[in-house]
Amino acid sequence: MSRLITVCLLLIATVSRVSAQATSGTITGGVRDPDGAAVPAATVDITEVTKGVTFSTKTNDLGYYTHARVPAGEYILTVEKAGFRGFIRESVLLSVDSTVRVDVSLTLGEVNEEVVVSAAAPLLRGERADVSTTLENRLITQVPTVGRNVANLQLLAPGAMRDAGQVGLAENPQGSVSISSNGQPNGARSMQLDGVDNNENVLGGNVVIPTQESVREFRITTSTWDAEFGRVGGALTQVETKSGTNTRPGCPE
Repeated sequence: MSRLITVCLLLIATVSRVSAQATSGTITGGVRDPDGAAVPAATVDITEVTKGVTFSTKTNDLGYYTHARVPAGEYILTVEKAGFRGFIRESVLLSVDSTVRVDVSLTLGEVNEEVVVSAAAPLLRGERADVSTTLENRLITQVPTVGRNVANLQLLAPGAMRDAGQVGLAENPQGSVSISSNGQPNGARSMQLDGVDNNENVLGGNVVIPTQESVREFRITTSTWDAEFGRVGGALTQVETKSGTNTRPGCPE
């Protein structure tokens, strides 16, 4: 019996810690008619620009819609309902672990008549209270960093400071950077790479540091992160790498 208990304890001790995996976000909003009344059962399609993948949902009886677990990226949102003109909202940018609200006001007309919104005001984040800094691909590839090490981008977040003592190259060939955030030591930070835990628990570094050119989005949250990220004490870094598209760069469409 004692041997069985010992084996069970060893198995528990060797199980890798499972952490939260966040690679997507949420798009939500409300649909109203010209008088401000709710429009139920309206079809809401969310189409990813580069891959053409579409997520569909319908508004509820109160005119609200929510689509969770949408992969981060740029989307086109369309709304259709009989008796109203079709609505198209372009350039809906969704970041990792974020919520974007797109409210829609429909006008009377035929469905095949469309109202296209392509240069609207920036989308507000009223559903989240976290304090975060999001760097998109253009800034990531153009900003100068020491040794083109993408881990140094964490220093752009408010309250982040590079530690005086860094782990040597022999123990840190991947190039992790020791950073204190909001007065918390380096070991209190956490990094996720494409939703997978990317922390090395012995020296407090990261297992993999991707090349700067391969990163699509870099997000640092320094306060009020979701409860699913329980081990974080200083800052949460979420790195999203690029994925394939339906077009080849440099080729005419």
